[in-house]
Amino acid sequence: MRLSNRIGLMFSVILIVWLTSLLIHVFERQSSFDINNIQIKGVQSATLIDEGINGTQTTTILDKDTLNEILILLKKSKTANFNDVNVKANIGTCSIILKTVKGNELPKISAINTSFSGAIIESGDYCYRNDSLLNYIRKFLK
Repeated sequence: MRLSNRIGLMFSVILIVWLTSLLIHVFERQSSFDINNIQIKGVQSATLIDEGINGTQTTTILDKDTLNEILILLKKSKTANFNDVNVKANIGTCSIILKTVKGNELPKISAINTSFSGAIIESGDYCYRNDSLLNYIRKFLK
């Protein structure tokens, strides 16, 4: 085999390995936005950020019972289609930031209260409906 063919083959193998690892990384990262992949036992705190007309209000929840209730409600979210959601009818927005025991932040979850579609939960490319979660969170943001 000639040297140029060996070099070409070597670069091809390196390119294939690099592209495969890139694809694996992208799919792992995307799945981390899926609410169903959140491990309830690994979450230590939840920070609720209300981005309202009167300014931003932040509440951190450390109580295990309250935190478990939020996580259980979050897991009960039903998948929604972005095409069926009218976010222009937004009447309130808040963010949920979950921190793990190791201090890592999970991807930010946005909760939008709309007048037509109800409570919409967004995380990455995923969209969910969950009115009960938003109603529960409202108690802490008033």
